[in-house]
Amino acid sequence: MGKRKSSKKPVAKKVKPKLDTSFNCPFCNAAGAVHATLDFDAERGKVSCGVCGEEFVSIIDRLAEPVDVYAAWIDACEEANNERNVQQEREEQQRRERERDERPRQRPRREEEEEEEEEDEESR
Repeated sequence: MGKRKSSKKPVAKKVKPKLDTSFNCPFCNAAGAVHATLDFDAERGKVSCGVCGEEFVSIIDRLAEPVDVYAAWIDACEEANNERNVQQEREEQQRRERERDERPRQRPRREEEEEEEEEDEESR
């Protein structure tokens, strides 16, 4: 006689982690005030803050999630801040150069003037 056939145990399905659908606003810091809407037909994702009214629209594809549109918004904010910082550094450098150019320049001393100063010092 053979062994009795045992039934296989059912395989447990892996639970996919849930991604956030509401986020913190980078402008007003309101917790959970930013919500994303995805329009796959128009291929547009939009995130907007319910408190301060800031909005951002991004191009999406069929695999996009709300967190992707929010991440694109954060990246765009950081890029804009970096560009502004570069512009401020350029303006500061130009201001320093103008100040340097406006300072009175010392003319080079001539040998005659140096000799006169030496004579004055010796006579003292």
